[in-house]
Amino acid sequence: MKILMNVYLFYDTHLPEKGWLQGCYQCDSITSRTINYKNVNYNDKTIKFIVYICNTCKKKLKTDTEKNFIFSNKCDRYISEYLKSCRPETPDPSGCFF
Repeated sequence: MKILMNVYLFYDTHLPEKGWLQGCYQCDSITSRTINYKNVNYNDKTIKFIVYICNTCKKKLKTDTEKNFIFSNKCDRYISEYLKSCRPETPDPSGCFF
């Protein structure tokens, strides 16, 4: 299935939202590193969720099962809330680009 759009998860910083540097979603340090977290099929479209994560956090998440679990839950909660905001019955689905 074709990727309809990319959604980026990052810690909100002073940097421009469309820039290639963002805050690490785990620790808020500035990074350009990303991981492809999950592809979600929604309303016959595929949304790719990409997470900004620094190398230090990426290594910690590989070795620390508890931190990885917490990080995954944080990402999944964001994705769930994002998809809820895109439902057709929502009065203003303008942020969903469908």
